[in-house]
Amino acid sequence: MIEEAANGKANRRILVLGSAPHSRHIQAYTWEDVPQDLNVPDYDVVILNLVSLCEHPNTHKISSAGLPDRRQFLQHLLSKGSEVIAVGVPGIPVSDNAYRLRNTWWLPCTIDVRSETGETIERVDKDYSYYFEHVRTWSFYALRAWCDEEDYSEYDLSSISHSADQLKVRMLSIAETRFQKPIAFKLDFSAFSHAHPSARSMLGSGTVIWLPPTTEISPYEAINLILKERYGLCLETISPSWVEMYTLPAQLPIEKEIEHLRSEISERDKRLRDTMERLGSATRFRKLLYEQGEDGLEPVVRDTFRELGAEVEGPKRKGHEDGRFTEHSSWIVKSHGGSPPGVRSLFRS
Repeated sequence: MIEEAANGKANRRILVLGSAPHSRHIQAYTWEDVPQDLNVPDYDVVILNLVSLCEHPNTHKISSAGLPDRRQFLQHLLSKGSEVIAVGVPGIPVSDNAYRLRNTWWLPCTIDVRSETGETIERVDKDYSYYFEHVRTWSFYALRAWCDEEDYSEYDLSSISHSADQLKVRMLSIAETRFQKPIAFKLDFSAFSHAHPSARSMLGSGTVIWLPPTTEISPYEAINLILKERYGLCLETISPSWVEMYTLPAQLPIEKEIEHLRSEISERDKRLRDTMERLGSATRFRKLLYEQGEDGLEPVVRDTFRELGAEVEGPKRKGHEDGRFTEHSSWIVKSHGGSPPGVRSLFRS
C-alpha cells in the first residue's frame, strides 16, 4: 500500500491486528502471526479486526499466550489521546479451552450485550457516518459496561489521577437501535482512589471505539475504510501475484535496461573485490615493520622470499625451524644447526 498524510492523524503510529497487509508504513499482523515481542503501548492507535479472530477456523487454535497481554492494552489506554478501534461482536469466544477466552480479553472492563438482530439504525454520530453506510443490519446491542472490583495497583494509574487505584468506565453511544440501545459505542475510563471513592474522578485515558461488523463490505475493506476516512490515509491496493502474468509493451525495454544495469553493477562489484584483494596483497609486506612471532611475522617473511623468486617451504617442525627456501643458486636454508656445506641460516627460532 502507498499512503499519504491528509491531516494530523495520518502521522500517528498505527497498529492493525487481525488482517494484513494494509500499508507498507503501517504495522499489520494476522492473529496467527502476532509477534511475541510486540509492544502495544508503542503505538498511538490500535485497530482490532475481531471478526477474523472469531470466524477463521485456524484462530480456534490460538491461546491467550499467542495474544498481546491485557496489561499492554491498559498501558496503551492510560496514554491520553490513544485509541483502540474494535470491529466485531463483543463477548464472542475465540477459543474452546477451559478458560473460554473471549474477544474482550484486552479490555479493563466488562461489557454486557444482548444478541438480537435488526435493521433500523438511528442517531449515528456524524464522525462515523462513513462507516455505517456499509452496515445494513446489526446483531447485538450493548446494555452497560463496568469495571470489575480488582486490584489495579500493578498499573500506573497516576497518569490519569494522582494516588488512583481503581477505574470507572463511561459508555457513550455512536449508533443506536430504534429503542435507543447502542450498537456502536465509545468507552472512556476515569481513575479514582478506593480509599476516597467520593473524590472527583479524573478523565484522562485514551478511548475505545467499538463498531459492529460491516455487512456490505468485508472486514478487511472495513479496516481500510477506517484508515482512509478517520486517519486520512490514501491507500493503493497492493498488486496481487497473478498480475505478474500480464506484461505491458512499455515495460519490456525498461526491464531490459534494469537487467543491463544490474549486470554492470555485478561486474563493477567483482572488479572492486578483486582490486581490494590486490591492494591487500600489495600492502601485506608492511607487516615486516611491526609484526612479531610465529603467527604474525614468519608467514610474511616466507611470502617476502616467494615474492623475490625463492621456493619456500613452511616449517617441518614448529618450534625448531621457521621455514626453508631455495635460492636460484639452489642453497637450502634452515634454522637449525649442523647445516651441510652451502647452507645458511634464514631465521632462527
